[in-house]
Amino acid sequence: METILLKSNEVENHVILTLYAEFLSYLGEIDLSISSFKQLNQVQPDDPVVLNKLGELYYRSGDKTQAEKIFMKTYALSMDLYFPELLNNLMVLFWETGRKEMAFKAAKDGLEMTNGLNVNILINYADILSSVNKSKDALDLLENHYSFSKDDRILSEIERLKNKVSK
Repeated sequence: METILLKSNEVENHVILTLYAEFLSYLGEIDLSISSFKQLNQVQPDDPVVLNKLGELYYRSGDKTQAEKIFMKTYALSMDLYFPELLNNLMVLFWETGRKEMAFKAAKDGLEMTNGLNVNILINYADILSSVNKSKDALDLLENHYSFSKDDRILSEIERLKNKVSK
């Protein structure tokens, strides 16, 4: 890897290192991927995309404290950017760490930012709603989205929720 990076220019290095870090993540080599994304962050400090991915990796590794620090830094850096993935990550993290109001705010902000079209935000928000006994609201949200998107992931969630409600 170092040989490839030495023979490349800065832009190529960034692309190569990003692909390498993503590939390590795909393989489940979380610690190596974290190391590579940290290296990327040194090359291109405060890149919100790199930081968001680094936060996701810390989350996957179980270090939710570090993940939150990075997500919050990313949020501060990208307030003027279209970044629904970050809001989805914050929503899930806040929910799992017991900060329900913050999770609902991140969900609302994410849905607003995407006009309700981001499937990951919709599915995770519906999951949160169903976990607080608002399965009907979650089902309505998903069915409304499915009526125009016909996204299979939404249909799967609708079927899962209908089974949960009928039990």
